[in-house]
Amino acid sequence: MIDLDNTQELENLDPGKVAESIQAFPDQVKQAWKDVSEIDIPAEYSNTKNIVVSGMGGSTLGVDILRNLFKDSLTIPFVINNHYKLPAFVNQDSLVLLLSYSGSTEEVLAAAEDAKARNAKIIGIAEGQDLGNFLAENKFPAYVFRPQANPSNQPRLGLGYTFVGALAFLVKLGFLKIDQDEINNAINFLEEISKGLVLEAFKNTNQAKQIAEKLIDKQVLIVGAEHLTGNAHVFANQANENSKNLAAYFVIPELNHHLLEGLEKPEKIRDNLIFVFLDSNLYSDKIQKRVVVTKEVLSEQKIANVGITLRGATKFAQTLESVVLSSWITFYLGALNGVDVSKIPWVDYFKKRLAENN
Repeated sequence: MIDLDNTQELENLDPGKVAESIQAFPDQVKQAWKDVSEIDIPAEYSNTKNIVVSGMGGSTLGVDILRNLFKDSLTIPFVINNHYKLPAFVNQDSLVLLLSYSGSTEEVLAAAEDAKARNAKIIGIAEGQDLGNFLAENKFPAYVFRPQANPSNQPRLGLGYTFVGALAFLVKLGFLKIDQDEINNAINFLEEISKGLVLEAFKNTNQAKQIAEKLIDKQVLIVGAEHLTGNAHVFANQANENSKNLAAYFVIPELNHHLLEGLEKPEKIRDNLIFVFLDSNLYSDKIQKRVVVTKEVLSEQKIANVGITLRGATKFAQTLESVVLSSWITFYLGALNGVDVSKIPWVDYFKKRLAENN
């Protein structure tokens, strides 16, 4: 098995520059916030009654963080649409955010035409390609970014562009509030904690390396709540794609109403299952109590669990912190699994076969 303190070994397993993308996440945040602040948006876009985000896979991970982070302050419906067609309620009073990191996602391109036909208010985020062309040709407000801080060019590793890009659009439109100081403080915090997580940081002080070793040969279940619900989704996605390690996520309090009973059988599940909790002192009191009791139940059932305590001073800082931590953990788990963390061969195979049938 690879030695996580052997930097050269880690670099040899990373020809796709995943580690560079993770380390550059704070730069993605800076770039997206600045770039979108300079985009003009028609005044009438603020007069919308609902927001629909059209996107798939890694491209929408960031907006899943966003909708859970701001659930208590966003005063109009916010829906993520993972289909070719938009919901029936979409009309001229809807704001449709077309989101495709690559710009070539077929479901999003279909939804783009659907949104245009319904006279919806359209904005978009993409690296370019077909979606970038659609947005430019129709003169819709768009963030067509240059992924200079994501050398891997994998959407799941470019969340700074999609999450903060979408956030900056909604702040400009007046639907969300966050100020420059909070952005700057979060970036400074990210840059500081990242020093202890990078390849050169030794395992005895590197939290990401320590947790990765606990996940070897385990099916991983991520648990989040409230503002970190979207981050649990991100973590599971990264474990599947980066680490090639089976993972799923569950949310408190919902999991307390069914999942704990499902851990009885098969009995051998206790040998290969581990829960990873995203813990926060910013959870409500009721959720913090549920987390404690949930861990107690798992211990009674002799099922392994580990907690990751987020240290950010604000909910926004904690969501960014969680992205960095889960990115590094799944990078190191991928290295321990002996896989190329940048490639997604089975997803690529599926897309290729699907295209052959069209």
